[in-house]
Amino acid sequence: MKKIKLNSDEGNKIVSQLKSDQPVILCGSAVSGWEPTCLPTGGGFTEGMFSLLFPPFCFIGNSKLSEFVENFFKEIPFEHLLERCPNQDKLRQIFKRAFSIERFNLVHQALAKKLVDGKISALITTNYDLCFDKILGFESGSSVSKLYTNVIRVVTKNDFKQLNILKAKIYFKIHGSSDDVNGETLVFALTHESYLENWKRQILINVLDSRPLLIIGYSGKDFEICPELMKMEIKQLVWNQKGSRVTHNAQRLLEMKNGIFLEGDMLDLLELHQRPNWGIGTNDLLDSIASQFSQDEFMEWGASLSNSMGFPLLALKIAENLLAIRSRSEERRVGKE
Repeated sequence: MKKIKLNSDEGNKIVSQLKSDQPVILCGSAVSGWEPTCLPTGGGFTEGMFSLLFPPFCFIGNSKLSEFVENFFKEIPFEHLLERCPNQDKLRQIFKRAFSIERFNLVHQALAKKLVDGKISALITTNYDLCFDKILGFESGSSVSKLYTNVIRVVTKNDFKQLNILKAKIYFKIHGSSDDVNGETLVFALTHESYLENWKRQILINVLDSRPLLIIGYSGKDFEICPELMKMEIKQLVWNQKGSRVTHNAQRLLEMKNGIFLEGDMLDLLELHQRPNWGIGTNDLLDSIASQFSQDEFMEWGASLSNSMGFPLLALKIAENLLAIRSRSEERRVGKE
């Protein structure tokens, strides 16, 4: 792995080479953080869930444990957090509604234009939202653009079966899309990421053939994409990030592929002359979860998550409080009878 500053002489050479090679771009949640989209990143959502799952009683008399658990909690992938939710169907519908957003920003516009103009060979995103879809002219559930006949959207296996991958410009929503019927395509928990489906793997293999891969706005914390990329032939791997700290998955992939970590602002990389403001993440997702899950569900969720994170005593404490609450509720119910 080689670390290079974006606006250095060496960084400029890397950018120039990428322009001539029509890279595949993989982008994550950070591209939807700019105004007016203002969707929370995976990390931001995870941090916001801490107070819902771990109320003050969990750490009474032990502030050091509270700080330790909170710092540990910030590092877990949101897929791990969501895997422990006791009501996956309710969560799926909340996610489907919260990410049904078409408010695209200048970053979405720049990336979509590069795809349409042939400056990038394919656009892959882990995002569920509909911002790229709006710009590229895709109606709900459609794989065919109203605006660009040679751009194909791939969300489902059926889309893949109809795909002429040699001729089309691919817009691949690898973790699903919020405009499906019941949220059935959404990948948000570990069980959804246990392995990459064969048809998704085949798309990655085909689009990456003899092409460099540029990754932006993506942490790499998920459990199926980075491991799959490690097995694939990639002409050149470039991972762009504003800060210098990379996740373990990103570092492993960069080291295995002898990749380049290009440190710098994605707005500079995309050469945006009009620069959007970073948005304050909408609270819609967290507010919906807070209002639609009961205290019992949050406590069950917190206990399960604590145990899976390696804090069994914390899990036991939450479980004991949950049992006490349920016992009192049962006593009140019996008393009324």
